[in-house]
Amino acid sequence: MSEEELTCRLRPRRDEELRREGWTFRFTASGARLWEMVKVYEDTGFEVHLEPINPEDLEGTCRQCIEAEPDTVYAVYTKPRGESRLDELYE
Repeated sequence: MSEEELTCRLRPRRDEELRREGWTFRFTASGARLWEMVKVYEDTGFEVHLEPINPEDLEGTCRQCIEAEPDTVYAVYTKPRGESRLDELYE
């Protein structure tokens, strides 16, 4: 398998549109980890947008992975809501 085949590019079909609206793609997740990170981002002053990853938008290994996941996988996007406090986490 080539490196290209192993590189997962989980991006929803609305990725470009969301970026134009000022959203920043962060990562993809599901289950408990997803909700933990949503809380962290919200608690540090970010607005959070979750965009579901649809298996039909993907090919090959990425599609198989998403289809095998029991929970919906989401792309997590954020944008500042007023004053972000993210820097406080690293002090």
